[in-house]
Amino acid sequence: MADTDRRTTVLYHVNGKEAPATSGATLSLVNPATGLPHGTAPRSGPEDVDAACRAAEDAFQSWSTTTPGHRQTTLLRIADALEREADALADAEVTDTGKPRALFLADELPAIVDVLRYFAGAARNLPGATAAEYTPGRTSVLRREPVGVCAQITPWNHPLMMAVWKIAPALAAGNTVVLKPSDATPSPPHPSPVWPPSTSRPAYSTSSARVSGG
Repeated sequence: MADTDRRTTVLYHVNGKEAPATSGATLSLVNPATGLPHGTAPRSGPEDVDAACRAAEDAFQSWSTTTPGHRQTTLLRIADALEREADALADAEVTDTGKPRALFLADELPAIVDVLRYFAGAARNLPGATAAEYTPGRTSVLRREPVGVCAQITPWNHPLMMAVWKIAPALAAGNTVVLKPSDATPSPPHPSPVWPPSTSRPAYSTSSARVSGG
């Protein structure tokens, strides 16, 4: 099917909901293998970034208190969903990056799913908690806790793989995420079928040049 016959409309995904940029501004998406435009993505402004960060901060209040077992189950469900959505994810990755479809399905997607399942197991075995008597008459306790909202940026060449490498450990540790994918390849990390509300996705949010229209 020609690129002009199937248009991609990427939207923000914030707190489980999808929306365009507040200003309505968009960026054109181009398939590098054909040089043809195949869709659009929102071009964010400061208000969009603020909304995503507020949503991630709100989600942190509950997600950070979840049990390791709950985080494990969530990550395993995401991994299962990625396997179910393999064809749709391959369509997005191939159209955005121009890479061979067979390469993504055979080499990248299995590794992506494996990373999620690895960190699902790691969620139950986070190191660092310890207690000991380092000073006479006192017990010292080391406790690792979630740090908060993680701002994450992914490159154009492996958009879904790089997103998972960043999102999975952050969620496993009890943090929430604001993800900024490459403005050239925002479609593969699109989370609507798989990501939980603890992940917000304001595309093109952290580059001041991009936000200001430069």
